Amino acid sequence: SILFLLLLLPGSAAQIDAGDNRTVETQTVLGENAEYTASNRSGSEDQIIEGRYILEYDLREAEGGLFTLGLGTAETAHDQVKSALGSNNLLMSQSSNQGQGRFLRGFENAFQGSAVSNVPDEKLEELKNLSVVEEVHPDVRVEIAVDDSTGYLDAPEVWKGKHSPSNLTGEGVSIAVIDTGVNYSHPDLGGCSETEFQNDKCGKVVGGYDFVNDDSDPMDDHGHGTHVAATAAGNGTLKGLAPGADIYAYKVLGSGGRGSSSEIIAGIDE
Repeated sequence: SILFLLLLLPGSAAQIDAGDNRTVETQTVLGENAEYTASNRSGSEDQIIEGRYILEYDLREAEGGLFTLGLGTAETAHDQVKSALGSNNLLMSQSSNQGQGRFLRGFENAFQGSAVSNVPDEKLEELKNLSVVEEVHPDVRVEIAVDDSTGYLDAPEVWKGKHSPSNLTGEGVSIAVIDTGVNYSHPDLGGCSETEFQNDKCGKVVGGYDFVNDDSDPMDDHGHGTHVAATAAGNGTLKGLAPGADIYAYKVLGSGGRGSSSEIIAGIDE
């Protein structure tokens, strides 16, 4: 079984240091001039990323009162969107055409759709009129906002064994941490090198991906995701709620604890 932890637990009770004296260069797709303010948490228009959209597909068609999958697969829908953007490049994260928009990535598991950027208004209308596109949603900025949530989960009582049997360790459970990444080199989270992680030799953080930098190393360069992972499944000097569980690290937020809704969806979709 797989559990998802999404931007909820700073894990302050675990009190472990995410730093490893390593400098990680991040190249956020939001750009250097993206600004984040407290108003972004309230749902204001300041959250909207100009020119970036999430397309929601509907691949069904009515037939005799019933819906059937008559409009193809998500992959063929991706190709239609790419064609509308003026590119036949099948590399989802790199498909682009200057001035016409860029296909960022496709979604097939969380829901069927895609994320696009740099889309001018006239091209947006064309995308809305595609037969496979049901809704177009703005891509919005997100940032870490919860300061302390261990109490919300009654974690201190669980650690005392008040609500759980003594053998409830999380053995056989995988937890996906969708956050700023995880420092898998920390001794409470496996103490692995990057080489060990990349070669599937890490016993705690067993997999993941970095959607911010679009690479296979989800190392935490902020600290929040590491706290989340430790609170959930740390196993060392300090133990998390489920010390026997495995961790999958999906980095969807950058070094400033910020990202976009499309990157979070990508983490869930993975």
